[in-house]
Amino acid sequence: MTLSRISAEAAGENCSTGGVRIDAGADADHNGLLGDGEIEDSQYVCHGAAGALVVTTVEPAGANCPAGGIKATAGQDADADGILDTEEIETTQYVCNGANGIDGLDGVDGAPSLVKMTAEAAGAHCTTGGTKIEAGVDTDGDDVLDASEVTSTAYVCRPAGVTWVEVTASDVQAEANTGYRASGSADITITLPDSADLNEGDLVSVAGVGTGTWTIAQNDGQTIYGGSLGHIGVSWTPRESNRGWQSIASSDDGTKLAAVEYGGQVYTSTDAGETWTPRDSNRLWYTIASSADGAKLVAGVPGGQLYTSEDSGLTWTARDTARSWYNVASSADGNTLVAAAGGEQLYTSYDAGATWVARDSNRLWFSVSTSADGSRMAAAEYGGQVYTSTDAGVNWTPRETNRAWAALTSSSDGLKLVAAVFGGQIHTSSDGGITWFARASVGNWIAIDSSANGQYVVALQSGGQIYTSRDGGATWLPRYTDHNWSSVCSSADGRQMLALEHGGQIHKSTPFSTLGITGGVLGGPYDTLELQYQGNGVFMPLSHEGSLTVF
Repeated sequence: MTLSRISAEAAGENCSTGGVRIDAGADADHNGLLGDGEIEDSQYVCHGAAGALVVTTVEPAGANCPAGGIKATAGQDADADGILDTEEIETTQYVCNGANGIDGLDGVDGAPSLVKMTAEAAGAHCTTGGTKIEAGVDTDGDDVLDASEVTSTAYVCRPAGVTWVEVTASDVQAEANTGYRASGSADITITLPDSADLNEGDLVSVAGVGTGTWTIAQNDGQTIYGGSLGHIGVSWTPRESNRGWQSIASSDDGTKLAAVEYGGQVYTSTDAGETWTPRDSNRLWYTIASSADGAKLVAGVPGGQLYTSEDSGLTWTARDTARSWYNVASSADGNTLVAAAGGEQLYTSYDAGATWVARDSNRLWFSVSTSADGSRMAAAEYGGQVYTSTDAGVNWTPRETNRAWAALTSSSDGLKLVAAVFGGQIHTSSDGGITWFARASVGNWIAIDSSANGQYVVALQSGGQIYTSRDGGATWLPRYTDHNWSSVCSSADGRQMLALEHGGQIHKSTPFSTLGITGGVLGGPYDTLELQYQGNGVFMPLSHEGSLTVF
């Protein structure tokens, strides 16, 4: 006969939070027990991690289970309503009843093995309730697993969530799935559990209910994602060596980067700027742009040629003729390009830079941008106007007034534009350049870039600070210290930024806290933060309230 055996599964590779293992196989030795050597199939139904739900239902006989069984679905309860909605389901498993077993000793087919599921109330087996799973052989052949036929039982429990405790001590060692109410007037430091003691999905929460501050401290190898906490462009780390860095470009995901050195080489990175490799020859490189995947690059040399690469900078091909190439921009696929030749015309290409077409009139073109599909373009004339095109650069319309436009950037749809004036203000447009609004203070703005949706913007002042905006350029905050900045780039989500210091290093900012024991989050009265462990030392905020500082 075919037998099923249920046993508890410890937290590990099969179930990160523990659960139930269901083994099945033919009772080859006819002893009524499923031995280890008789197991033909093993399936797992795992406990819900904190913030997750597991739902088990009866699966009728059909394609998934010929003899019927149990369907187990699991996923994060994103809306926290205690119900696993269809769109929240991440995994689905089937635990099937056994078919008629192998012939018995008298030559008659053995009885089938059945699996039965019932709701388990909160109690000794599951403190928060869950599901009771039983298995056994249908010895009386009525297709019902009677109590007398049950040979093994196990439970799949709902996640326990967070248990709250009140703390007043100055130093507290946190435990998994525990919330801490920081009360009193003392400053409290709550150190996260060691990563080795955590399972993916474990929670740690803190709420400031007193008058003092509280700090979540990290261990070696741990970091907290701070993007949703406003930690955009706050902390910066220098990378690479001091060089005459001039321009930098990023793939959408921020992993592939390319930077050019004026009078030096092209440098590329495939690990988000941690390490860099020199490419091509020494030239007076001035500008570079990248496709969304980082594979196609275009770079320009004032008084020299344009150069393109289709292998992330490994090899380069000279394009067009010698002109005063000041700035280039690329569509997402890298096929549509626009280039500014200062004192000459704008040039567009629709074949990844193989051929170029001259556009508009001779002007002191200084900066260009393009939408992801290449249909909408913008170009800035230093001392003149901003010009826009809605037909991939064929025709151009002057916008705004004459200013010392030094840099501009575009959202992926080309409707949100942010343009910087050297010795003036930053200006924004949300209608493709038709109307403009003056933003920020007067400064020597030299470079600018934005996220794909235009929400996050980063701008540089020549010899000044880095400034960031989280509202499309409406308001700005100063970041980092004064340097001789030359160029800046952003990932598509706006969370990773890299800035070039001409004669200095490449500076990188990520939305994560400082890695290790020097990083963490600072809060105060009425501030709250719920963190979920994601594995590999990374914690993700699930909810937060108040003004939190990531460091």
